[in-house]
Amino acid sequence: MKKNFNAWVNKIIQKKTSTLNYGKRRKIAPHSVKCNNYVTIDRRLGSAFIFFIQSLYHCFVPPYYFSNVAKQIIEIGFFSLPIVGLTGVFIGAAIVLQSSLSDSLINQEQIIPKLVTITIIKELGPVLISLIMVGKVGSSIAAEIGTMRITEQIDALTTLNINPFKYLIAPRILASIIVFPILTVCADLIGIFGGCITAVFEFNHNLNIYIKYTAQFFNMYDFIVGLIKAIAFGAIISVSSCYYGYHCKEGARGVGVATTSTVVLSSMLIILANYMITLIHATVLKDLSFDILKGESLVILGGSGSGKSVLTKTIIGLLAPDSGSVKINSKSKNKFGVLFQNSALFDYVTVWENISFNYKKRFNISKKEAKQLAIEKLNDVGLEESIADMFPIELSGGMKKRVALARAIAHNPEIILLDEPTSGLDPIMSDIVNEIIIKLSKDLNTTIITITHDIHSAFKIADKIAVLHEGEIISHGTVQEIQNTNNEYIKKFIRYIR
Repeated sequence: MKKNFNAWVNKIIQKKTSTLNYGKRRKIAPHSVKCNNYVTIDRRLGSAFIFFIQSLYHCFVPPYYFSNVAKQIIEIGFFSLPIVGLTGVFIGAAIVLQSSLSDSLINQEQIIPKLVTITIIKELGPVLISLIMVGKVGSSIAAEIGTMRITEQIDALTTLNINPFKYLIAPRILASIIVFPILTVCADLIGIFGGCITAVFEFNHNLNIYIKYTAQFFNMYDFIVGLIKAIAFGAIISVSSCYYGYHCKEGARGVGVATTSTVVLSSMLIILANYMITLIHATVLKDLSFDILKGESLVILGGSGSGKSVLTKTIIGLLAPDSGSVKINSKSKNKFGVLFQNSALFDYVTVWENISFNYKKRFNISKKEAKQLAIEKLNDVGLEESIADMFPIELSGGMKKRVALARAIAHNPEIILLDEPTSGLDPIMSDIVNEIIIKLSKDLNTTIITITHDIHSAFKIADKIAVLHEGEIISHGTVQEIQNTNNEYIKKFIRYIR
C-alpha cells in the first residue's frame, strides 16, 4: 500500500515538473505582449481619471483644511512673485525691443503699445507664466508628495483616519486655482509696465501717447479669456503633480521620475488647453449682415479687437465664414482691389512692378505698357514718376500707403477694400490719403469699403457708416445719423477718439 502511494506521488511530481519545464520553453505570442501594453495604458488612464474625480470631489465637499490652503497659497503664490515679475518685465521689454528694431512697422508709437498689450494679455501672460510655474511649482509638489509616499507618511495619515486627498491634494489644487489668475494679472501689469519703460527710456516714445494707446487697445474680453486660461493651467499643473507624486514608487529614483513626468505632461497639456480655449473663444464675427450699393463709400468703424481685419479677409475670400456666405454681384476676386493695413508691398520688386504685378500676364501687355500703366496709377494717388524704379524699403510710410492704393486700383476693380488706410500716418498725410480716396470714388465711380478706427477719416470719406462692436454691427446709417446716435458705446467711442 505504501509502495503504491509513493509511486502515485512521484508520478504527480513528474507531471508538474514537465508542465513547468514546458512553460519555460514556451514562446509568448507577439499579440500577447501588445495586449498587456494596452491593458497597462488603460489602467493608467483609468487611474488618472479616478484620481481627477476624487480630487475634484474633495475640493468642493467638506470638511476643508483652510490652514493648508492658506499655506499653499503662500508657497505657490507669494514665493513665486519674484520670478513672475522678472518674467513679465522681460516679456514686455523684449516685445518693445524687437518691434522697435523692425523697419517694417509704421508709426511705432501707436503700434507697439497695441502689440504689447494684446500679446501679453491674450497669450504670453498666462501661457509663459504657467510654463515657468510648471518647473517651479509642479515639480516641487510632485517631489514633496512623492517623498511622503515613499517614506510612508501618506500611509500614516490614512491610519490616523485622515483622508490624504482632503489633507494633501485638495489644498494644493484649490490654492493653484486661486493663485494662478492672480499671478497672471501681476505678469500682465508688470509686462505692460516693462514695455512702457523700455519704449519711453530706450526709444524715446511719448509716455502719454503710450498710455493712451495701451488703454485704447485693452480689451476686457481678452483679459477674461486670459484669466480662464490661467485657472485651467493651474488645475492642470496641480492635478498632474499631485497624481505623479501620489503614485510615486521605487524610492529616490521614483521621485525623480515623478517630477520629470509632471513637467513633461503639464507642459503638453498647457499647450493643448491653450489651443482649445482659444479655439472655443475665437468667434470674431457673429450674425453679421450689411448691404452696400454700387458707387457708394461705406466705412466700417470699430475699435481694437472688434473684428475689422477678420471681416476684411472674409469679404475678399481669404477666410471662410463658419456659417453663412458673402454675396457679391460679381463672383470674381479680380474685381476686388485691396489696400492692406501694412501696405503688403513686395520688397524684392520695384514700385512700378508692385503696381503692375501679374498685370502683364493677365492682360497680355508688354513690359513698357505695364510700366506706363503703373506711372498713371502713381499720378492718380499723387505720386511722382521718379519713384517708379525705387524699392519699397526706400519709401516713407505715407508713400507706401499710396503705392499700395495705386496697386489696388490698377485693374479698375468694381470694389476697393481699404483696411486701415490712415493707420500709422501723421494727421497731414492722413488727410492727403482721405482726399485721394474721395477723388478716386468720384472719378472711378467704384464702390469703396473702408475699415478703420479713425473717426475723423470715417466722417470725411463715408457716405454711410456701419459700427462694428464685438463682432456685430450695432448701428448702420449716414454720417449725420451716426453723429446723432443715442447708442452709448458709439457716443463714448466718438468722444474718446476725438
